[in-house]
Amino acid sequence: MCDINELKRKQRQDSHLVRCQSFSKETEKLGTDNLYHFFDKFKPPLMIAGYSPINTEINPLKVLEKLESDGYNLCLPIVKAKATPLCFKSWKFGEELVKGEYNVKIPKKGNWVVPDIVIAPLLAFDHRGYRLGYGGGYYDRTIAMLKARGKLVVVGFAFAEQEIQSVPTNDTDHKLDAIITQKGMYKLTN
Repeated sequence: MCDINELKRKQRQDSHLVRCQSFSKETEKLGTDNLYHFFDKFKPPLMIAGYSPINTEINPLKVLEKLESDGYNLCLPIVKAKATPLCFKSWKFGEELVKGEYNVKIPKKGNWVVPDIVIAPLLAFDHRGYRLGYGGGYYDRTIAMLKARGKLVVVGFAFAEQEIQSVPTNDTDHKLDAIITQKGMYKLTN
């Protein structure tokens, strides 16, 4: 029997390489257009949690800037401690960002907030809506905590090439509500 952690480790290596090969400004632009249109069905002033991309993660910042000008409130995730859910600080374009854990840019100032919609980065995803991240479990713990508190929409943002047949999962993994790529949207829940 294979160890699920070993399967995930191997898939992370493979998926990171695929994401690196998929990255281009052209595919990223198509993806950001699709992500922006995902919000057509929502109305401001919801709190949207984006992320500051690292490495070859698809960049949601242009979409967040448009959403802010449409009247949405923004926040970014912060790792406060290992093996805990993410926390979120409010943020507006033009406000200073500083390096946090894992060299991710986070708001220097801002209030602690709870998002209504979370845009999540990922290394891989499957047709069932599972995502594979970097292995810290931050987004899974966060999704579990926030969904237990009330309504939450979680959308994965990725290149279409990051789709795999099946993400290795266990009982701590949580499905996304939708996944947006440069090729369109995978709607997974109502």
